[in-house]
Amino acid sequence: MKSTNTNSLSNNIIIETIDTSTDYNFDNSVIITDSNLAKIYPDFIKKQASIVIPFGEKSKSLESSKYIIDELIELGADRHTKIVAFGGGMILDLAAFAASVYMRGIEYTLIPTSLLAMVDASIGGKNGINYSNHKNIIGTFNQAEKIIINQKFLETLPDKEWKNGFAEIIKIALVSDYPFFEYLEKNIINSNLKNLDPKILHYILTKSVYNKCSVVNKDEKEKNLRKILNFGHTFGHAIELYFNLDHGMSVALGIIIASKVSVKMGLIKKDDSIRIHNLIKRSGLPTDIQMNENIIESINLDKKKNLNEIDFILLNEIGEAIIHRLEIDKLKSHVLQGL
Repeated sequence: MKSTNTNSLSNNIIIETIDTSTDYNFDNSVIITDSNLAKIYPDFIKKQASIVIPFGEKSKSLESSKYIIDELIELGADRHTKIVAFGGGMILDLAAFAASVYMRGIEYTLIPTSLLAMVDASIGGKNGINYSNHKNIIGTFNQAEKIIINQKFLETLPDKEWKNGFAEIIKIALVSDYPFFEYLEKNIINSNLKNLDPKILHYILTKSVYNKCSVVNKDEKEKNLRKILNFGHTFGHAIELYFNLDHGMSVALGIIIASKVSVKMGLIKKDDSIRIHNLIKRSGLPTDIQMNENIIESINLDKKKNLNEIDFILLNEIGEAIIHRLEIDKLKSHVLQGL
């Protein structure tokens, strides 16, 4: 079977079929990966020059960016050198950011190894790092030369990382594709996500990437439409920072909150919110959280805030999101009233 290409910003995304080899070779390239993957795939890493970053979200920092740049200089990397980012979302964001600023920008390829990275971090050219307890506050827009999505890399993925990935998959369906949401309802019958039929998983990957690309193609720099991809992220990011919870788990809770706000504002029916809740729960993701003042106040740090208002993403219906500018105090009130 051959690889399949999906429509994207520059037709640069390759979604490998289930029997494709992972034996890649890249000329004049430097691999950037994390310490966990360096142990799991030592033969792949040793093929060429590599830079290994400590595993974990703490490495998504200016300090790590500086380390990468120092190492690129030491390796003699020039404007013709290419970066190959091999890893999950942290590595993809960090490596792509470094590639974007090194010598004013060198080409880079992304090989995501987690489900979350395959459907989210690798798609769209947003490259951010964290700074001073602010998530993705420093970053660039810069598209990858190539993105290679190979589901064979998911074979070593822990159970919880499957769940983190499906939070973003559900989000993409909710904001852009009702039939895809129905497909997920039909095919996600329990939280054993890694046991999905490989062909079903391939379809889910392809559909998720296609839907995200369709949005990004229309608004690469997030001036308007692309904001809908932030559905569930306003409170998701706040929950992630406050509880030190995984990104996907936090986004799932943010989706629950945003869905309930959508009901409160008369946009979707309560039955729709229940369907969303049930799909998230069936995927093994959390659905209940005790909100407090600290979490609610932390939305004041959100990049989408403008003075005392915020562009909050709501559902007009399942499969269609809208950008609604809300007063922050009104949003806080909705949440405090027992969502």
